[in-house]
Amino acid sequence: MRGKMREALLVCYLGAGAIMDGRRKMVRVSYLWIGTVLALGFLWKELSYGGLEVKELAVRLLPGIVFLLCSRFTREKVGYGDGMILLILGLCFPAAFLWQTWITAVFLITLWAGFLLCTKKGNRNTRIPFLPFLWLAAIMIWGFGYG
Repeated sequence: MRGKMREALLVCYLGAGAIMDGRRKMVRVSYLWIGTVLALGFLWKELSYGGLEVKELAVRLLPGIVFLLCSRFTREKVGYGDGMILLILGLCFPAAFLWQTWITAVFLITLWAGFLLCTKKGNRNTRIPFLPFLWLAAIMIWGFGYG
């Protein structure tokens, strides 16, 4: 599968997760398993053709690890599912795409949280699903190109 097809498939996968997270403010474990199997398939293909170094893989997994640690230390104010999705994406996407998407998503959710606070529609305990912002950021970065 060519790179753009892989990215399109994963953006669609993210879209399904964004809908689930937006409605329920959580993602199902079965959804994470599907993503893990998909990601491991892409990783296996990438490793079998060479070109992926351990250092590169570590850089790609870092956002997911950071989110999982945030989940642990904030008593899941940042969800474990968000960290797992970032790990799944780290197995699939190039580092440039992943990091640009992650930073854009954090920026977008920060703007949304600021809007909710300024309009008094939310407070510091308001739960905001992360995957819709990650999906929007992935579409933006994928559409504009990355690198």
